[in-house]
Order: sequence, then structure tokens, then C-alpha cells
Amino acid sequence: MQPNPAGSAAAEAAITLAEDGPTRATVVDATGRERLRLHDGYARHGTLRLSIATSTIPSGRYYLVVHTPTDVQVVELEVRK
Repeated sequence: MQPNPAGSAAAEAAITLAEDGPTRATVVDATGRERLRLHDGYARHGTLRLSIATSTIPSGRYYLVVHTPTDVQVVELEVRK
């Protein structure tokens, strides 16, 4: 995740997927509420690159959560404006 902490510009994430298949990438807040949906569809194994529009969410601690058929990856993101 770059930059982290992020400001008003977009943050970029590169997630390594071990398999092809349906993939969902969301940004959730500390309560688990979905704040952004970044990807919801088929993805191929390898690197999934995501751009997070941090200008659309307030300052705080968030989590990028990526679900694949057999895996869940979580990356912490802090937004400071």
C-alpha cells in the first residue's frame, strides 16, 4: 500500500492472487462497514493492482479486504487529511 498513511490523493495497492476466480476487493472501516468497493468480478492469478480514492472517505483507519474463492487478505490503510 502506497502511500500509507495516505492523504487526499489516491493510494495504490498491489495484491498477489494465488488463483483465478471471483474476487472482491473492498475498503472497510474499523466497524466493518464497507466504504468503497474497488473490484467485484473475475480476476486472474498474479498481481491485482487497485487504486483507492482516499479523497472520498474521511480521515481514519481502514482495511483493504480482498476475498478470493479460498483466501482473504487484509491490509491496513490510514487516511490523514
